[in-house]
Amino acid sequence: MKRNFSLLFFLKGKTDQEGNSFIYMRITIEKKRVDLATGKQCAKTDWLNGKVIGNSALAKATNLYLKQLESRLHDDPVNFEIILNSEGLEAINLMQVPKLIFYYQERYFCQPSV
Repeated sequence: MKRNFSLLFFLKGKTDQEGNSFIYMRITIEKKRVDLATGKQCAKTDWLNGKVIGNSALAKATNLYLKQLESRLHDDPVNFEIILNSEGLEAINLMQVPKLIFYYQERYFCQPSV
């Protein structure tokens, strides 16, 4: 059975002393949703349309992380152990995502030694 789902990144919560807020990911499946912390932070002034604006290394790394979360979820939702039942989304396992990010960074950003 095919299920459509949507994914949204947004800032949630109060800002800390430095003006940063936590970035959350909302997954919606069949009108049921769950919000998950991505573990990343961003200044509200640097946030626009679901991503961090700017060309700094931190902005690029954060956007890469969010893009990989999105790609991983769309490409292979089974690995995230998304369980949909009558009470909503029960469990989501994002433990494999940091490994994927590390692999991507090694593959595309490290220059081979000559």
